[in-house]
Amino acid sequence: MKRRMLVSTCALVCLLISSGAVIGEGSSWTTWEVADGGNGHEYAVVFERGLWEDQRALAEAEGGYLATIMSQEEQDFIMALVRAAEEADPGDFDANYYWMGFFQDPNVDEGPDNPWGKREGWQWVTGEPLNYDTSTSTWDGYTNWGWNEPNNGWGAGEDFGCIHRDNGVWNDGKACTGRRAVIEKEASPQDTTPPETSITPDREPDENGNYTAAVTVSISATDDMSGVAWTKYSLDAGVTWVLYSVPLVFDATGTYAIQAYSQDVAGNVETPPVGLEIVLDLNGRPLADAGEDQTLEATGNPGAEVELDGSGSDDPDGDPLTYTWTWTDENGEEQETTGVSPTILLPLGETAVTLVVNDGHLDSEPDTVLIRVKDSTPPALTLDSPSPAILSPPNGKLVPVTISGSVVEEVSGIAEAWLEVDDEYGELDGVHYITGALDEAGDFQVQIELVAWREGRDRDGREYVISLYAVDGQGNEAGPESVVILVPHHKPRKGGPGR
Repeated sequence: MKRRMLVSTCALVCLLISSGAVIGEGSSWTTWEVADGGNGHEYAVVFERGLWEDQRALAEAEGGYLATIMSQEEQDFIMALVRAAEEADPGDFDANYYWMGFFQDPNVDEGPDNPWGKREGWQWVTGEPLNYDTSTSTWDGYTNWGWNEPNNGWGAGEDFGCIHRDNGVWNDGKACTGRRAVIEKEASPQDTTPPETSITPDREPDENGNYTAAVTVSISATDDMSGVAWTKYSLDAGVTWVLYSVPLVFDATGTYAIQAYSQDVAGNVETPPVGLEIVLDLNGRPLADAGEDQTLEATGNPGAEVELDGSGSDDPDGDPLTYTWTWTDENGEEQETTGVSPTILLPLGETAVTLVVNDGHLDSEPDTVLIRVKDSTPPALTLDSPSPAILSPPNGKLVPVTISGSVVEEVSGIAEAWLEVDDEYGELDGVHYITGALDEAGDFQVQIELVAWREGRDRDGREYVISLYAVDGQGNEAGPESVVILVPHHKPRKGGPGR
């Protein structure tokens, strides 16, 4: 186990600095903007020196934590803050390093029997490990350790991570050292959502959608964060807007199109306005018929052309009708077309298309048809001849084999593609996922290491069967497409495989 040997001088320094740090004059939060490639978090430099635990406690009191570094870009951003802090208020020699949010498990054995102990047990305050692979002498994930760090260069107990103010390299330091720090927190949520306005009549219309008596309409709005500042309404298609204060009364025959919208205290404006139509009219309301639901096979990306049919719509007074079709596309945008039987392009999945007809006086109630565009065609697979297809001589060495081919799906895209290795001897059976290796055209080229060895009595040689499989975004499966790689019994003749 680690030994904790703190000499009296170190203990005195700890005592002098243990009062902790507060974000004082000169410190402020800076956001690493998502638009600049950042994570949207806020960062601050703590100028007052403090122990690692004190700086950690300060960060948590601010709703955050000692800063973590997960990429070169985050390293560069933090170093820009540190250098700006040094330019504004240079620290002395003892302030060369800033505390950061990584530390070593105090229970790690750093004794002489464990040469890797100084590099084991490191982790971030946010829970992610900083693992060191002793077989490759490399760290998992991003690091920027200085040369031969971490190393307990000043003796046991250097369990806390820090970053150099000039060159940005990482080091391990003792708990009793007072340093500046960089802290981090998630950005506070902002009110970016506008209010929601409702227009409510004091009664329901009749079976035709008409009102046969005076209607009183109330307008209200809700906002869960900053609150509603005001609500306005219009009765002339948005030409004039009036600040809402009392309910509206409609007591004369006619059609009244009410629009309303609100703004909250944070300044978010509701758009587009909500609307409600009040009809006081004896004219019969037309009836919309959007036709039967349809299921079609996709013909490409984004989907299929669909012919709509509103010919079943009717008007009780025999008035000529106009037809308006609306639906929401795959991007969430409202689309519209007109005509009795228009043809539209719809994406994969189910789309609700709504028809409203008008007789020159009144709109009908909407009627909806459900259009389902499906993809039941599996991806197209090709698998080229492997290189090499013959593994010789059978010397037991690993040989990189290039596997290439294509996985093409033009409708719903590829969800997953993989290669399965079927070893005749059962030793190298396995699955290799290649989805990430597919280019825009669906082509791929990967390498699989196979052993060039076969049993001495295996007269027909050892076979590896490489099979290609794929599944598209709609769950259609394809495969296998297979090739064979042979470890022959005899050395291949020139110009051809062995026998």
